[in-house]
This record gives sequence, structure tokens and C-alpha cells, in this order.
Amino acid sequence: MPTIQEVKQWDVDKLLEWIQQQEPKVLPDDKVENFKKARISGRAFLTQAGNANFFREEFSLSIGDSLALADLAKEIKEGETAGIKSKLPSFMSYTPRRQQANNVTGNRQQAEDVEMSDAADMKSKLLSFMPCT
Repeated sequence: MPTIQEVKQWDVDKLLEWIQQQEPKVLPDDKVENFKKARISGRAFLTQAGNANFFREEFSLSIGDSLALADLAKEIKEGETAGIKSKLPSFMSYTPRRQQANNVTGNRQQAEDVEMSDAADMKSKLLSFMPCT
């Protein structure tokens, strides 16, 4: 599957060549001419990813062929996005602040100090709402 950056550089002829390799029957000859006249480049093709109505309305394609074209564009976009996500380091998950403090210092005292400070703040706030008698 080509990258988004590669497809964005394609002119209409290169895009049509690729589409016909992927889905040989999706664009009949008369529709290929309409595609060329509309000057649908790789960049324009990607902007319509998932939008079958665009291909159906602009080129009078069947719903099946329209869906196939919209899906091809979508696969390029989603394929690259999935590839980027899979390359992220697995250690980049969420860790609560208290646990981060414990991991960094190797010492529970810092986390306990934070907890006690939070408890003292909460107690003072609660006491401020109590009426004096």
C-alpha cells in the first residue's frame, strides 16, 4: 500500500494506473475519461476517502464501484495511521501521578506526603463549611 505522501504526489494518470491495478473493473473506459477530465489527482482522491457519494454523483458510478473507490482511498489513509500507531513505544501508557512519583523516587514517602497534604486540604475545606456554635 502506498503512503499518503506518495499518493498526494500522483497525477491523474498515475492514480488511475494504481486504481486499475487494485480494482481492474471499478472504472469502465467511459468513466476513466470522466476521471481524467475531472483531473482527480492523488491529493483530491484522498480528500474523498470513505465518501462513496462523491464518486457516485460525480462519475455516475454504481454504488458498488463508488464504495470500492471510496474504500481504496480510506485504506491508504487508515493504513498509514495504523502503521504510525503500531510504531509507538508500548511504555507510553498512562500512569497516575502518585505512581509516577513512586517510580521516579523509588520511595513511597513522597506519595504519602501528597496524600496527607490532600487530606489536610480537604479537612480544612470541610471545616470551613461547618457553622460555629
